[in-house]
Amino acid sequence: MLLRPQHTGSHLRTGPIANPLSYYVPGVPAVLSCGWCNIMSIEQFDKIDSVTIDACRTTCRLAIIDHLEWDRLHLEILQRKINYYLRCVETGEIYLQHPQAAGCDFCIDITAIFEPDDAAMAFILQAREVLESSGFQLAVVPLASSYAHAPI
Repeated sequence: MLLRPQHTGSHLRTGPIANPLSYYVPGVPAVLSCGWCNIMSIEQFDKIDSVTIDACRTTCRLAIIDHLEWDRLHLEILQRKINYYLRCVETGEIYLQHPQAAGCDFCIDITAIFEPDDAAMAFILQAREVLESSGFQLAVVPLASSYAHAPI
């Protein structure tokens, strides 16, 4: 498994939640978010879906907006998207659009509609281990207040 870390939006908004699709931790207001006008998704391999920097400017969260049901193809798409995010950080591309991210730790948030199945969780745990050994974090959170149920 090879895991590696462009955002084209030039507009930035500040406030408690600048982008409603951004990952939000209660009590930790976001100070920077982008992607306001364009809703991105896991299927756009060459875009970062959402960027949020915490108020203390210690953590930059890169969200993957994931609307797909879990299967083998989904895991391949997810791996490709994670690799793109890592490449953006490692090459410094992220700092061109988000200079406020300098000095931050990075966390990739998989914001999923559907709860990961066993195969997906195995992949995520393996990816998390690889990323943590390189100084990155990986989290999986529901896109809404809870996961949706897959259609039957």
